[in-house]
Amino acid sequence: MTDASRAQEIAEALDAAWLELGEEPTLEAVAPLVEVRAPLVEALVAIRPEALPSAARARLRAALERALARDGALIDALRQNLESTGRALKDLGEARSAARGYRGGEVRGGVVIRTA
Repeated sequence: MTDASRAQEIAEALDAAWLELGEEPTLEAVAPLVEVRAPLVEALVAIRPEALPSAARARLRAALERALARDGALIDALRQNLESTGRALKDLGEARSAARGYRGGEVRGGVVIRTA
């Protein structure tokens, strides 16, 4: 297989190897994408760019740029999910601390009248 045909194959595989994440992207959801891309990265390293025709280099570069753009969006989505999870954990911790403050208080009809 020539470097040019291998470059074309890699470009097509890069376009196929992307991930539609649900509403809450997770690192677990990204793991299969990493597994698919690992051999593509190894194949990219093995290609000699100087041996490629300019059209093949351009196709490969365009595929890499598309993959990088999608990866950027994926990283942003993961970051937002992480921040959202962090905020939820913080709120949970604050609620738990507040609930602990009511222990030992006087309760009437299920309502805390006075705290200890």
